[in-house]
Amino acid sequence: THALIAPPSQRHGTAQRAIKIVDHVNMNHEKGRHDLLKAFYFDLLGFAVDPRKMENLDKGKKTLWANAGIAQLHLPEGKPEAQPLDGRLTLAYADLDRFDEARLNAAHEALEGTKFQMRANADGFDVSC
Repeated sequence: THALIAPPSQRHGTAQRAIKIVDHVNMNHEKGRHDLLKAFYFDLLGFAVDPRKMENLDKGKKTLWANAGIAQLHLPEGKPEAQPLDGRLTLAYADLDRFDEARLNAAHEALEGTKFQMRANADGFDVSC
């Protein structure tokens, strides 16, 4: 998965593309690694845990749903591997202030040694998992 995080002024025509919204995306995650999902999707990117799946996060098993506005990521456990998604998602934030040094350092520490990455670029950040 790759995502581009950028403020409105730097989206370089993303609003002009044919697809305007995707309701939800399904991506299998590595079985038993809810800690990585929490660190990446919830703590770093700011998705909200869907309350209907909160128990699964607490128990560290089964499917999670990550909400971002009206969009949702379905994150079921793989059997046991994660499912690579060969594509690109764009996450748009009103500003990038939420990505302060403390948040980025905590994410880097929690995700070190995994395929989850976040690198600054001219438009915001490139994020991959």
